[in-house]
Amino acid sequence: MSRLPGRAQSLGEVVEAYLARLDAAPATVRQRRWALRDLEAFVHELDVPQAGTARLALDPATLGDWLAARADSTVSAQRARASAARALVAFTRDHLGAPDLADPGKTLTLPTAPRAERDADRGRALIAAVSSGRPRSVLPPVWARFVAHVSLLAATGAGEDELAALRVSDAVGPRVLDAPLPEAARHAVQAWLAARSWVVQGLQGSDPGALWVRVHAGSDRRTGHIAPAGLAISVRGLRLSFTTVRDALAAEGRHVGDVHVRDVRAVAGRE
Repeated sequence: MSRLPGRAQSLGEVVEAYLARLDAAPATVRQRRWALRDLEAFVHELDVPQAGTARLALDPATLGDWLAARADSTVSAQRARASAARALVAFTRDHLGAPDLADPGKTLTLPTAPRAERDADRGRALIAAVSSGRPRSVLPPVWARFVAHVSLLAATGAGEDELAALRVSDAVGPRVLDAPLPEAARHAVQAWLAARSWVVQGLQGSDPGALWVRVHAGSDRRTGHIAPAGLAISVRGLRLSFTTVRDALAAEGRHVGDVHVRDVRAVAGRE
């Protein structure tokens, strides 16, 4: 691919080069592609000479006009656009021989996203849905982990990092993270510990000791290495499991599709 100083490259060429070299999570790749395609569409509509060139498209004034034209969209969408534009400018400078490309600077500075609202009533709706039984599409050990997760969220109000870091030894008593556990929560944790014991039996090494472990084997998206069932699950993995099971409940007609972890945490009444 020719470098920018050699000829007036189109924005589309630069975007394709950037996306081809982008090493990021699939969700980030999708978000960047969406945002930059939107920038391409905006530039295409400009009725000015050489509107489609990368230099004009990545000029701070053009980027500012783009965000202004999309001002009625959500803060998160605007932040995604700004983040993608910053990344594309940096890529163009570093990899396409355009160190003189103007820094967009404050043009791409956006307000902080508003704090998401927590709704304890939505959290209680999920707890009620959980008490009605396991969805057919969810395997018993995954369900046991989900119910224990929901129960501890509601009982402790703990943040995701704090809860994900729990060890088995932290969850065997009547209190977890200094919060008393209701009887239903204790039973949920005991049911998960029984399922967990069965899962870690398949490990070749020793028990990792983490409260939350993988139920299924899976491959690391970056290295391709297989992570066997029984290894500790990450914060992201625990959050993904929550969303997946919640969606399975919603698919069976239980009205919990809009419930988030923060809503269940709100049940505990902690700020």
